[in-house]
Amino acid sequence: MTVKNKLLTFLISLLIIGCTDRYEVENGFDDINAVKFRTIVDRDPYFTRGLPVDSVNGLKSVYVYGYYTGNGDDNTWAKVGADAVPNFFDSQEVTNASYQTSNTSSWTYSPTIYWPAFDNAYITFWAYSPLASSSNGLTLSETKGGLTIEYEAPSTCIDQPDFMMSVPAIDKTNGTVDFNMQHMLACIGFSAKGTMQQITSITVKNVVVSGTVSYNSSSNALEWSLGDPTTTTYSPAVNDTTLSAGYVPVITTDGYLMLPPQTLASDAEITVTLDNSTSQTYSIGGNKWTEGQKVNYTLDYIITLDSIAVGEIQTSYVGAYWRYNETGERVIRMNNTGAWTATIVDVGTGWSTSDILIDYLPESYDKAIGTALPSTILQMDSTAGVVKGSGDIAFRIGLKEGTTLSSASSTPRYALAMIKYDGTKNHLIFLRQGEAAASVCGSALISPYNLSANKSSGSSTYELADYPSQAGGYQQWSTAEIVYPVTGSSGDTYPDSLANTSSIPNLCPSGYKLPTYNDFAPLLSDAKTVGGFYADGYFDRIAFQTHGFGSSNIIYVSAADNTAFPGGLFYNIDTYASVFFPYGGRRAYVNIQSTCFDITYNGLEGWYWTTTLTGDASSNAYTFQVTNQNTDSNATKVEVSFQTFYIRKDCNSIRPIGLVTSPNDIDGTLEGFTDDEGW
Repeated sequence: MTVKNKLLTFLISLLIIGCTDRYEVENGFDDINAVKFRTIVDRDPYFTRGLPVDSVNGLKSVYVYGYYTGNGDDNTWAKVGADAVPNFFDSQEVTNASYQTSNTSSWTYSPTIYWPAFDNAYITFWAYSPLASSSNGLTLSETKGGLTIEYEAPSTCIDQPDFMMSVPAIDKTNGTVDFNMQHMLACIGFSAKGTMQQITSITVKNVVVSGTVSYNSSSNALEWSLGDPTTTTYSPAVNDTTLSAGYVPVITTDGYLMLPPQTLASDAEITVTLDNSTSQTYSIGGNKWTEGQKVNYTLDYIITLDSIAVGEIQTSYVGAYWRYNETGERVIRMNNTGAWTATIVDVGTGWSTSDILIDYLPESYDKAIGTALPSTILQMDSTAGVVKGSGDIAFRIGLKEGTTLSSASSTPRYALAMIKYDGTKNHLIFLRQGEAAASVCGSALISPYNLSANKSSGSSTYELADYPSQAGGYQQWSTAEIVYPVTGSSGDTYPDSLANTSSIPNLCPSGYKLPTYNDFAPLLSDAKTVGGFYADGYFDRIAFQTHGFGSSNIIYVSAADNTAFPGGLFYNIDTYASVFFPYGGRRAYVNIQSTCFDITYNGLEGWYWTTTLTGDASSNAYTFQVTNQNTDSNATKVEVSFQTFYIRKDCNSIRPIGLVTSPNDIDGTLEGFTDDEGW
């Protein structure tokens, strides 16, 4: 016989089956006689942190058994293996010197073992990991004739191992021994999205948690013999994540369930309990878990707006707004006592989850916010995802830099933020990017801006206001003149220069028209409303001022002549589409034959002309009235209605209804009103 005296080496690879995205990492060894390892790394975002072994440096040890069955063809494993014992290696630990580091892995075992110095000296090798113990549920039930391993999942997830085993390397006589380590268990995880809930527990019931793995020589495969389903519940360890618009893992990094592969029985179920003590049970019967597979159950707890109470925080913001090319922060500050939490709960259509940023106000925050003039709007570059605090609510919302629409005429996109406070109460903030006229409900395309002037009284040049919260200008119904600014005093009069007429001058910029009665009608019948402040990059950045009206202190902001007010937000419950109407009030009239002068009801009500007559061309036309009737209470209820007023005497804020397709539509033609128009 020939004396070989060669070092016994291993090439051990980690085979992860069932992966959808993977790549191989070589260890970089050049010495052919060194122990080598290779692993396949999974990059599934729901499992990267939680898999017990997801890279070569996460595999601490492999335990090797070697069966020397003798020399010559009469001593092969097929002929004598059934009675063989591990007489060459018996639970030899091969360890990773670079375990849990970023270094190139180096694997060692001791003492050094050499191949037998004879030709045709057959050795069969088995390997598994981790070492069986009473705590990890693994039991080495048989070593004679090869390894047979039992598994019963420990009740605590952190103790459940990533059990791996290799088909045997049979009848080796020299060279490198190659093990393909297979994940023998299925890894079960959970992710969820929602509306600011927290998941307090997840339990899995009526699933198989035990079985035995052995080698089938006919198929050259490792096979499971499973136990019966258990009625005992198994619970992954959940984290304290507050659910928001995007799916996030809801179990801790060491909380994944590691269970035998199986087709689940018909009564298998998952029960999820939320922080409001409500529970939901889901049937998972018939689901198939295979070894090496990572199963992620996604849970959706987004709740409908109908079930959320809105607008209950006094002096509250109800919306935030960006032009098509704006992304900077909008500041949200509200009076509050007790704990609160805020997050983005739904990104609607046209966004990705990472486009909308919500974060705390930093220590270095611009202290010019809230002074007489707007301060610089800051660009946010990171997101906390969820912000929490106690006492007054203060945080900021922004868009990721570069998150813009293609042009000012692009269809706006909408999203939803929510504040949870006072234990179980909720407050919604509707987000909008885009200044194009758009529909909230119905077919009318409504501009987010009121009609204004060029900042001087009596101007014949008409334009849109700069921000949705600005009241804009005021027009006597039949007068081709916009009264500006919106602050006035008794005796600051504007003459009634035109008699009653059958037309109203169109003061809108090109492409817009004045509204009709029916343009506003769907807002009354189909939209929902809430009153409050609008964070449009202007109202949220200037110090609040107040003026008296009866017993109320009415809030407004003003820098120069750009006066802005709280208002009523109209929103679509399904699409989150929204438009804001500031409480700009109206100019009063002294008597039926006199002139308009004082601004009244500003900060309490908004009045918007329509071109629709009530049937009597000499007396009445309809206005769209947006009213906050409860400024002194915690509720900021919005009431909307159509009112009729004398054509000649009332001076109302004007809002262009939106884009039109034909120049013939851009005029001030009066619209008569009859019962067959739906009202």
